[in-house]
Amino acid sequence: SKIESFQIYETLLGRLFGYKTIVLTGSGGTQQMFSYVANARIFRSKVTELSTSSQDEFEREPREPRKRRPSSSLFDDIDLPSEATEAQLRQAVDLVRAGDRAGAQSIVRALADSDPNNADVWYMAGYLASSPDQKRQAYERALRINPAHSKARDALERL
Repeated sequence: SKIESFQIYETLLGRLFGYKTIVLTGSGGTQQMFSYVANARIFRSKVTELSTSSQDEFEREPREPRKRRPSSSLFDDIDLPSEATEAQLRQAVDLVRAGDRAGAQSIVRALADSDPNNADVWYMAGYLASSPDQKRQAYERALRINPAHSKARDALERL
C-alpha cells in the first residue's frame, strides 16, 4: 500500500521499441519489477493513484466493500506486449542487423496477422517497408494504436 520509490530504466532495445522497465520499492524495501511497459508515465500515475486510494481506505471508517468488475486490473489501460511478440520482434531486429531484411519482413508480416494491435509491430513494418507510401501507412497505424510511440512519430516526420 506504500511506495517509497518509483524508478524507470530504459535499455537500448527498450529505447528502440519505446518500452521501459519500472522498479517499485515498497516501504519494507520490497522491490517489484515490471518489464516492457509502453506507457511508463500512465503506469506510474495508475500505481500512485492506487497507492493513494489504498492508503485513504485504511484511514477511513469501515464501509461497504466496492463492487469491482472481475476483469478490471491496474493494467487495463496499458498495452503490454506478449512475451512471444516481444521475442519475435527482437529476432526481427537481430535479422535486420545481420542484413537479412527478408527474414525480418517475414517475421513482421506474421506478427501483423497474429498481433495487429501492437504499435511496435507496425513500426517495424514501416521500417522494413520498401516504398515511402507503405512506410507512411505503417507508421500512421502504429500511431493510431499508440499515439505516444515516439519512434513511429519521428520516422513519420522524417518521411
